Amino acid sequence: MFRADGSSKGFLACLSLSFWLAASGASFGADVVVLDTNSVWRTHRTFRTEEVRLDSGALAKVDPFTPREGIDKDGVTTYKIRLTQSTVGTEHPEEAWRRPDFDDGAWNRQPGELTSDPYQALALFCVRGKFEVTDPPAGRSPSVGEGPANAAALTLTMTFQGGVVVYLNGKEVTRAFMPEGPVTPDTLAEDYPKEAHVNPEGTMLQLRVWPHKRKHLERHAMRSRKLPATTIPASMLRRGVNVLAVEVHRAPAVEAMFTTRTEKPGRFDDMWVRTNFWWNRCALETVKLTAPPEAAVVGNVKPPTGFRVWNHTVLDQLSTGNYPDPNEPLRPVLICGAKNGSYSGQVVVSSSGPINALAASAGELRRVGGGGAIPASAIRIAYPEEYPIGSRFVAFDTLADEPTDGTKMRPVWLTVHVPKDARAGDYAGTVTVRADGEKPVEVPVRVRVVDWTLPDAREFKTHLGMVQSPDSVAMQYDVPMWSPRHWRLLDETFRLLAQLGAKTAYLPIIRQTHFGNPHGMVRWIRKPDGTYDHDFSIVERYLDLVVKHLGRIPVVCIYLWDIDSNPTKGYRPSGKPREGAGSVLITELMRAVLAKRGLEKSMMFGLGSDLLPDTHVVSDLKAVAPDVPWACHSHMFWERVGGRRPGERQRVGYMATVGGAIGVFWNPDDRRHFYGWKNPTLLVTFARDAGGTGVAMLQRGGCACYRLFAEGSMISGRLYTVEWGPRKDVVSIGGMRDFDRFAGLRGIGRVGADFWPVMKGKRQSFPITGRYPETGWGTIALSRYVTQYVLAPGKKGPVRTIRFELMREALQEAEARILVQDALLDEAARAKLGKTLAERGEKLVNRRTWAFRHLSESYRYTSWGYKFYLTPLWEARSQKLYQTAADVANKL
Repeated sequence: MFRADGSSKGFLACLSLSFWLAASGASFGADVVVLDTNSVWRTHRTFRTEEVRLDSGALAKVDPFTPREGIDKDGVTTYKIRLTQSTVGTEHPEEAWRRPDFDDGAWNRQPGELTSDPYQALALFCVRGKFEVTDPPAGRSPSVGEGPANAAALTLTMTFQGGVVVYLNGKEVTRAFMPEGPVTPDTLAEDYPKEAHVNPEGTMLQLRVWPHKRKHLERHAMRSRKLPATTIPASMLRRGVNVLAVEVHRAPAVEAMFTTRTEKPGRFDDMWVRTNFWWNRCALETVKLTAPPEAAVVGNVKPPTGFRVWNHTVLDQLSTGNYPDPNEPLRPVLICGAKNGSYSGQVVVSSSGPINALAASAGELRRVGGGGAIPASAIRIAYPEEYPIGSRFVAFDTLADEPTDGTKMRPVWLTVHVPKDARAGDYAGTVTVRADGEKPVEVPVRVRVVDWTLPDAREFKTHLGMVQSPDSVAMQYDVPMWSPRHWRLLDETFRLLAQLGAKTAYLPIIRQTHFGNPHGMVRWIRKPDGTYDHDFSIVERYLDLVVKHLGRIPVVCIYLWDIDSNPTKGYRPSGKPREGAGSVLITELMRAVLAKRGLEKSMMFGLGSDLLPDTHVVSDLKAVAPDVPWACHSHMFWERVGGRRPGERQRVGYMATVGGAIGVFWNPDDRRHFYGWKNPTLLVTFARDAGGTGVAMLQRGGCACYRLFAEGSMISGRLYTVEWGPRKDVVSIGGMRDFDRFAGLRGIGRVGADFWPVMKGKRQSFPITGRYPETGWGTIALSRYVTQYVLAPGKKGPVRTIRFELMREALQEAEARILVQDALLDEAARAKLGKTLAERGEKLVNRRTWAFRHLSESYRYTSWGYKFYLTPLWEARSQKLYQTAADVANKL
């Protein structure tokens, strides 16, 4: 408004007041949003045996992994329910979880997207949201007698699937679509009508309504249930932090969900149906808690202001979209592990302004009760840097030694190496975080060391097949190939790969392979008489690095054949025209080079793919090296390459076949178990993308696959299952239907170590793999669908990534599982354990197998189901595993 004298001072004053009110969260008459769907919630999921309302009206338990079986009669397939008497699944939350003082730091931290699909046999979904009640209300002077009881009532609305019970500060507020009386974690919500499961034609409704197929909207709408606007009286509030707890219970399925056919008659396999048709009947779709504008309530719907240091588990991929909950304390970083192991934790630093001169320092970790310390030199601190995943998601991965100034978020990553001579027990210390203009923050660190010593990484039983790219390293750092600077960079590369126990090396002696190398590692020198001599100096020096850091690995692949190789043109050796005999000659010389380093038994020819070398290639090489097998990376499972007659064929010694990194499709009570470390055949999974329902392993695959791949792959019995007609078939390893004759998978292979995006121009976001079209590998190319690198290009050389550290912990944890499992399988060793320890160990490994079974069945990139495995709840399981391994080792 303007004053009578024409000045605008009154207007400016009102405008300033308006800005101040907006900045403080006040509004004119509009309710304040206290919590909503996009707030930061702590969540816990329980997966259990499925509950189904049969057509008879009876309630029955159904196998959650294979809930139906097909019956083929007269060419028509029908389905019936597979009943079970057992209850399997994950743990319920603790009884005290609804209380405001419950420590939910071990729960998943989940902003938004609270729905849970596709189908995972989700039985109970619990969420906790926090907000603050001020005393006196924010922005007002204290008044006599004013307190939380004077605050206004709140209003709650939500939509969900199943039934809900709502609590505030541990007291029930309301419930909907739930029975009256006491509620247990297994209490079922009210049934849905059959119409919510099937369309008018009697076939299953799809899980989602696609924009271009807006069919049966009224039936889909039946699945969403509403809680009418509910008033929460002010008397239920308390000073400080308040906790809204929502408990979502599933409703029973109807029998028709598992026995009716899909809308697309040609797609009946469980993978398709599970992903697109079955549904959990347990989800929190939207939630909104509001307060009147005058209420003494601080909303928790956006990032808080100021400089903050907060916790975030290393098991959940951190992105720039995450922010701290201002109502949660800074908790200690908790780590547990064995001697000679390395384990990581992190905190996150964020600010509403730029962060400069960020620095973290660690002191020694002293043993509680005295008797030793882990020196500060054993704690390495790094600052993860961002990298884009797709067009809208930016995550952190590269572990840089120095932080970049000017960012508003930066994790602080600490890796603790537990010395071999450390005493078992609990250790405590601090990490101090500093930044320009901010007070130092002391972060407590707690490390529990069990009384067991891990073997060195090169002795790990899990096979990790890494593919290293000398050309990528040279291009990234703009150094000449095989120059002194290049060799120093490669030395650092192999030093890092040694920490993971990498077990493969590839030596391309032909040019323009799928790995993108323009030249081979063997130089062809033309002599005056027109013949050629061979310079093996590059190969020899490269192998010296391999042996120095990795030891005598089981696979050294002589890459002398690719899909465009022609035996009449000499397999394209370094661009020099040679007959096939040229590569045969190199083979003889290469054997001597390997034997000099104790690697002659590791020699293999390569590289077979979906296409294999023909009879002439195999016969030529077999004539001079009849005992040297082939290495193959393929969709298919190959046992031999070459012709049809026995004399023309050569054994495949290393087979990496497409599948997910984890595919545990067997139960502990099955007759057939899979323990891959006992398999004499080097059969590994090439963890491309989700093969059926297997777990993929990609840059964008999050943390689950990297943290769990080792144990998960070693106990994988099948990488996925496909239903052919009326039955599930064993079609998991490259179409191999008799996989049961193998003990299991030895681990994973075809994982890129350092295939960075080094191309220039229009292809600058691509690695060099597949840059030669004649040797493109299609959907199994290292440039697509796979992990291209687990090392990152640092400023001075290759550095670790978050995924690298998660893989290290996965490999270490697998060693503990193998130790316990082997002791249980060996009668003499089991007797030494005694009944109590043997039973405890059996229960522990079986629970882990069940967990991997559920993960294998339910994992999807769009799903939050796997998030259960990415919380400190899994770390608690790891602690039990390590302690059991220590107890077993001490008995043996």
